[in-house]
Amino acid sequence: MKLDCLIRKQPLVATPEERVRQAFIAYLLHVKGYPLRSIAIEYPLKDLPHLKNSDVPVDRRIDLLIFDPTGTKPLLLVECKAEKLFSEHESQVFGYNSFVKAPFVVLVGVEEIRLFGPKIYKELPRYEELTTFI
Repeated sequence: MKLDCLIRKQPLVATPEERVRQAFIAYLLHVKGYPLRSIAIEYPLKDLPHLKNSDVPVDRRIDLLIFDPTGTKPLLLVECKAEKLFSEHESQVFGYNSFVKAPFVVLVGVEEIRLFGPKIYKELPRYEELTTFI
């Protein structure tokens, strides 16, 4: 089974994790007003502007990374899981964020969304509010 990627505009194999990711992308775009140009999918850690010349795990990719309007500063790191979320998933995403340095981190599972950031929110902020943390 295939599904269309809302970012890459191409058909993808509809794996359980990809279904979770595409559903969250749709939520970001259509409910929270995130601009398409701000969303990077499967973004390599080594490609982050502030990590170009540093020692990073070369093979690590971020499921989704939301950038500021200039496209240079990460605002939100998203890790998608096609299962129930566990503390090990939090360790993984915070490990990634030790390199990325995004002010917000989101874990998306099949049953829940966990948001971590500099303020306590009941739900993910809209893009405009997120940009105030640059």
